[in-house]
Amino acid sequence: MINIRPILALLIISIGFLISISVVFLDLLGPDIPLPRKSISEILKSSDTSFKISSKKNASISTTRKLAKLYLNQENLVHGYSNLDFNTNLSDTDSGNFTFLSALCYGKSENDCIYLNAYLKSSDYGETWEIGLLE
Repeated sequence: MINIRPILALLIISIGFLISISVVFLDLLGPDIPLPRKSISEILKSSDTSFKISSKKNASISTTRKLAKLYLNQENLVHGYSNLDFNTNLSDTDSGNFTFLSALCYGKSENDCIYLNAYLKSSDYGETWEIGLLE
């Protein structure tokens, strides 16, 4: 008489293995679901950061640079960037206009990105940002 228990155990293990492999492949082939977007002000309200801007008139280059870095780290298509160089010719800190120049790793993934020269511009003391590409 044939003992069915080892065959049944092997069958259950192989079915579990095939299900786990199929889940992995379906996850890789499925669409990328982006994380919910948060504005810089929401991030600053929910975190304990020491560089919060108490008064917009007192915004400095270093605090605005930190806000720009937060924005770049939140962007889905930016996977790396060089130092943010403050551009005095395109900025007016008294009216809240800040412009930083950088090289961005821009693309769908870190392995599939293109390095582009870009500027990061804010006209409201670093609350909202705009990325522009240089040619």
